[in-house]
Amino acid sequence: MMVLLFALAGLSAAFAVIWILLAVRRARTDSAPPRLLLAGMGGAALATLGVYLLVGQPEMPGQPREGRILELQAKAATDPGAMTREEMLTLLEEQTQRSPDDPRPHVFIGTLLADGGRDADAARAFQAALRRDPDNVDAMVGLGRALVALEDQTVGAQARALFEAAASARPQDPVPVFYLALAAAQGPEPASAAPLWQRLLTLLPAEDP
Repeated sequence: MMVLLFALAGLSAAFAVIWILLAVRRARTDSAPPRLLLAGMGGAALATLGVYLLVGQPEMPGQPREGRILELQAKAATDPGAMTREEMLTLLEEQTQRSPDDPRPHVFIGTLLADGGRDADAARAFQAALRRDPDNVDAMVGLGRALVALEDQTVGAQARALFEAAASARPQDPVPVFYLALAAAQGPEPASAAPLWQRLLTLLPAEDP
């Protein structure tokens, strides 16, 4: 049992690294304000890392597995900045096999695919996460953003419904509010976006410009 826990802890540590890397990469490239992206991703990384710190230690051996997976886990722990998108996907795909009912690796896969411009594939990954957990807010937001990208940055009805559900479930998250404001601005009454922009400002840290 302890060996299994340490193995899962190793994967959790890798997920924490992956999640943080994705936040930084998307903050550099996404059209949404970087601080919004980081706000929506940082909590999950800290929670995952917390599980790892509670369950295992970096130096403990993991469950026997293919050498490639062990090599990638070691790389994630020691040189995360050098990991490629394909290497991170390999780790995440491994976890989908180990934990088929867990929505989290599908959320991470979707985020990676979206980061690489594969929005249709990203949407399918987020849908897979929502099949496992219909209330997963990160999957809602991820799917909504993928749909917006597929619609040439237009917030359609399906994406808007996802952002509305996300905003209701996590009212302090500025990311869905940003997209709801964008949807209103793109609608027949752009002035209706003003209250949403104001709400967005109240959700951002006071030190932000």
